[in-house]
Amino acid sequence: MENLLTQWVRHPTRGQQGDTPLRLDLIFTKGAQLRQGIEHECPLGKSDHELLKFYLDVGLSVENGDGYKEECLNYARARYNDLKRYFDNVDWSAMYQEVSIQFKYNKFMEIYNKAMENFVPKYTKKTLRRNQWFNKNCKKAKSEKEKTWRKYKKINKEMERSI
Repeated sequence: MENLLTQWVRHPTRGQQGDTPLRLDLIFTKGAQLRQGIEHECPLGKSDHELLKFYLDVGLSVENGDGYKEECLNYARARYNDLKRYFDNVDWSAMYQEVSIQFKYNKFMEIYNKAMENFVPKYTKKTLRRNQWFNKNCKKAKSEKEKTWRKYKKINKEMERSI
């Protein structure tokens, strides 16, 4: 440990069959600790550098995520008769006499939001947290690539032992 930096990578990260394995990809941290060991994964694309997967413990707390939940209005259960009565009782002529478009818009939104709050129930909708582009075909291709990579690494180790 020099200059209070810790280098975590201990095994070669680059090299193909026949090449001398080299440790070219490094992870340095200052004050942070790894929660688990570093996992060497198959290269991305045509690269001969292995991907390194690791988790850092940096002492930050993360809130339990309700970020994927969204509150929506349930118009199917709205009380439309009450909404109609509410809008009939609004003094629209007073709003028409105002000159400012922004004032009219703000006033309308105030009336509308109050009506929605009183007469339209809400429900919580869960949104998808995963990436839409990462579909079944992508997942299958990724699994196949990782499986092939593990076979390659196993064969490579067996060949090194036999030499």
